[in-house]
Formats: sequence, C-alpha cells, structure tokens
Amino acid sequence: MVRAPENKRLITIGTASISQLGAAGLVAGGGESALALARELVEEWQTDEQSDFAWLMRSSGTTWPPEI
Repeated sequence: MVRAPENKRLITIGTASISQLGAAGLVAGGGESALALARELVEEWQTDEQSDFAWLMRSSGTTWPPEI
C-alpha cells in the first residue's frame, strides 16, 4: 500500500492483506469505536506488519497509533 501524494488517498501496489486494507478503512472512517477496532486488528499482526502499517498511516498524514 502507498499513499497517492496528490490526494492523500491510499492505493495498493502489489499485495496488501485484507486486514491491512480493513484497518486503513477503519482509521479513515474515524470515530472512537472504529479506531479501537483498528488498533485491535493491528496488535494481532507481526511486528514488521505493524511498522509497515504505521509508516503508511503517517505518510498519509494520519497519526498512528492514535493518541488516547
């Protein structure tokens, strides 16, 4: 997954897991319950998947992990 710089939307190049796409959608949707669910999903991933996702979120202008 990468960020499209011109519009800050996420696009996929190559492979991305359904879980990563779903978590990105939850984060984009906002709301406390959506963010809590996204955080729960991410915590189930391996460390390298978590850091890739954190980079992706930060590169799109989203604070990750969300501040509590």
